[in-house]
Amino acid sequence: YFQFSEETDVHVERLESALRGLGGADWLIGGDVNARSTLWNDTHTDFKGEKVGDMIMSGNMICCNVGSTPTFQSGMGSAILDLTLASERVAVNIRDWRVVVNAVSSDHRLIVFCYDVNERVSKDEWERKRFNVRKADWNVFRQRLAERLFDGRSTWLEE
Repeated sequence: YFQFSEETDVHVERLESALRGLGGADWLIGGDVNARSTLWNDTHTDFKGEKVGDMIMSGNMICCNVGSTPTFQSGMGSAILDLTLASERVAVNIRDWRVVVNAVSSDHRLIVFCYDVNERVSKDEWERKRFNVRKADWNVFRQRLAERLFDGRSTWLEE
């Protein structure tokens, strides 16, 4: 649980430290990260979402969330705040990940999925599943790349 009132960096460092302590063992984490990002199909990315997204990308973590059904719903609004993160070898065996609406009386919704202990996916097949470039928003990609690498002073040559 990433406490909303605390700095996201504190939680990121704790999680990264815990995963380093596993020494390469497989892992699965479900948690409320209190952050929003289009990386996990939320409607926008906030500052905390950038921090969590950087952790996911730099740590070779796989976000198993599927779809855009909010995992959090309250009178204040809805968002995808709850993530299922996994090591590669665990993530390839997760099937039917989904958010169940109205299953519990909490503002956080129930997340369910199947873990196939018998299925083994080859690395080649996994690499094909890892990123769906057809769903990429290339304009946002270019914008973020320009912001991070070139301070917005780059020009793009269209294909």
